[in-house]
Amino acid sequence: MDTDASTVVLPRIMSKTLGFSETDLRDGGSQTANGRVRTREGVLRLTKVGSAEVRGVKMNYLEDKPLGNNALLGMSFLRSHH
Repeated sequence: MDTDASTVVLPRIMSKTLGFSETDLRDGGSQTANGRVRTREGVLRLTKVGSAEVRGVKMNYLEDKPLGNNALLGMSFLRSHH
């Protein structure tokens, strides 16, 4: 869990697995500890973590290598879950 992340961040390799096409995503950018990076932005229809479920979570895909194929559970999910 990374609460410094404003949105959920996923490795780009997961985009097709989660059913996103290139037309579902738009170009974006994020500031990281290592500087500014290019992203692809979208919205997850449903995000589940344990028993918590949140719909319409904003997210960013980053290239796989900088993320080390890890995901960040950002505030776009955490703020929405009560």
